[in-house]
Amino acid sequence: MSEVMPKGVNWLKDYATGFKPSQNMITTAQNGDIAYDFLVVSPGLVMDTSLIEGLTEALGHGNVCSNYTNPEHTWDVIRNFKGGHAVFTQPTTPIKCGGAPQKIAYLAADYFRMHNMSDRTKVTFATPGSVIFGVKPIADSLMKVVQRYNIDLNHFTLLSK
Repeated sequence: MSEVMPKGVNWLKDYATGFKPSQNMITTAQNGDIAYDFLVVSPGLVMDTSLIEGLTEALGHGNVCSNYTNPEHTWDVIRNFKGGHAVFTQPTTPIKCGGAPQKIAYLAADYFRMHNMSDRTKVTFATPGSVIFGVKPIADSLMKVVQRYNIDLNHFTLLSK
């Protein structure tokens, strides 16, 4: 990101640990309190696989994969899939791109269809939410995709040990 930083900007690579808006100040993990005149908050997300027992150790091995940690491994798993049950999940926590877990499910379902594997493959998408997407026109469109690929959609479902 350094190539997009404006000249004269002091880029602190740190974590915000608290906000003190009445004092125009934020608290950071390494640099302590930092005063500001104007503050634009654009929080990043940190993936914490330790929230699910065994996930950290399993990711990247065998058929356990994540677009966020190793998309090449995800593609290898899909490409080497011979049929069976392919399960795609979405976490309960905020993620960088809410559509990413769905996109890979759709891409995989399309790959399975293109390689004549649909008859021996069940694709499931498990989401903790009550809808496939929070914006109704987009949700309506995505439901057509889910139906077209015969994806088993499970609402109110979360990955756990």
